[in-house]
Amino acid sequence: MNAHGRLVCLNAKTGAEVWAVNILEQFGGQNIMWGISESPIVHRDLVFATPAGSKAMVVAVSKHTGETVWTTPPLDDETPSYSSPILVNCDGREILINSATKNVFAVDAETGELCWSVPQEDPKNTVCTLPVLSENKLMITNASRGNGAVFGVAMDGTTGKKTWVKKLTISHGGTVCVNGLVYGASSRGEANVSLANSLASSWRPATRLLLQRANENE
Repeated sequence: MNAHGRLVCLNAKTGAEVWAVNILEQFGGQNIMWGISESPIVHRDLVFATPAGSKAMVVAVSKHTGETVWTTPPLDDETPSYSSPILVNCDGREILINSATKNVFAVDAETGELCWSVPQEDPKNTVCTLPVLSENKLMITNASRGNGAVFGVAMDGTTGKKTWVKKLTISHGGTVCVNGLVYGASSRGEANVSLANSLASSWRPATRLLLQRANENE
């Protein structure tokens, strides 16, 4: 999918276009300042994408033809983010989780039914990072140069609830969870290492490191 929301299927041998659909035009989505950067998910016979438009929040199209298989009803006044969805199995149910500008949400991967949605911590911030899952605990990062945040969502196959919030400046890139710790970096050269297994409001960073810029030793 390109920066203008044009989702395409190409022949891997020849590069010839098999089908194409513009998810923003077809589903009433608006482009964002630096262009769509979502990486669609291909799962079984479906391709999932997030127009976050006036006609659909999430869409599934046939990977063979590009025809619409299902759509998730829109959320009020929502727009796309720079994030990409993740596909997880939660309590035996396959769900897609993604961050739009104003909400984090989960939909049923088979039917498109909205499972739950949770407001972003600050809808004015930029959402660039993928959701990170540790067991059934979800961590979402809102990017900002001064007011960024990471927050936790306790979830199951049908519900999601925000359980803690912590200020964290992660502007670009992503976060990963390894052995109960979440690692992320900001555009200011700071590396953040945070506990992933605490959903209490007293959650604190486990450690904080300042990365040396490459030109400091020049």
